[in-house]
Amino acid sequence: MRISHLLFSAAAILAAASPSLAADFDGSKPFLCSTIDVASCGPGDVCTRTSAVEANAPQFFMVDLQKGSVVDTSAGGESRTSKIAHSEHLSGLLVLGGNEGALAWIATVNEKTGRVTVAATGNEIGFMIFGACIVR
Repeated sequence: MRISHLLFSAAAILAAASPSLAADFDGSKPFLCSTIDVASCGPGDVCTRTSAVEANAPQFFMVDLQKGSVVDTSAGGESRTSKIAHSEHLSGLLVLGGNEGALAWIATVNEKTGRVTVAATGNEIGFMIFGACIVR
């Protein structure tokens, strides 16, 4: 009798906690990301670490899957918006893709930790951006 009571209590606690176990970065809520590290690459060159400013990458960007947009919130009061053309969930990652002008990008966001990796490619140039996000 005591074991079944404990099992029922544990099941009730887990059921009550299950909404909080949902992934924060699954796209159901907007989240704000910060660029931590950027690498820039060209054909025949060694990839070099650079700043977000030098790479013209956003220092901060807001991801809103419900609105289908990524907004650069750090461009000196001027914002840039990039439409999310593709999104899917793969193995605990929120995968997003789109383009801004002649630059195509794809991003993966760890749905539990909010760690983000972005690859952006253009005409003979590539960037890898690493960052972290918080739910807004």
